[in-house]
Amino acid sequence: KSATKVTANPNTRVLFRSVNLREFTFSFKMMPVSAAESEAIKQIIEFFRRHLYPETIFAANLPIGYFFPDPFNITLTYRGNRVATKILPSYLVNFSSNYNASGMGFHRDGNFSEVDISMTFRERQTLDYEKIRQGF
Repeated sequence: KSATKVTANPNTRVLFRSVNLREFTFSFKMMPVSAAESEAIKQIIEFFRRHLYPETIFAANLPIGYFFPDPFNITLTYRGNRVATKILPSYLVNFSSNYNASGMGFHRDGNFSEVDISMTFRERQTLDYEKIRQGF
């Protein structure tokens, strides 16, 4: 091969196998300026943590399975207008919170001066050609 500078064509082809589920990650920095806003942030974190995990099914006091968590219906809008592709009903698959990422300042009541949250949602079904035509 080196001497003739010729090699066989491997005739490589890509074979379609499947469609991946789409994921969407959203990150927010929240900086409360009052005790009421600090409490609202705590409630937001609690809400998403509750919906991240499934409810356990018990039989004779033994955990035998899980109920699916509720899916989220997410719409991305700006001033009432859709600004991105549609998102199918999605499950929350990851949630993280980071307290005081920029520094260790606290409010007088002991609440954090900033909280960063990040959420990842995964659609519960895959897309196909027709769903793309519908704007998903």
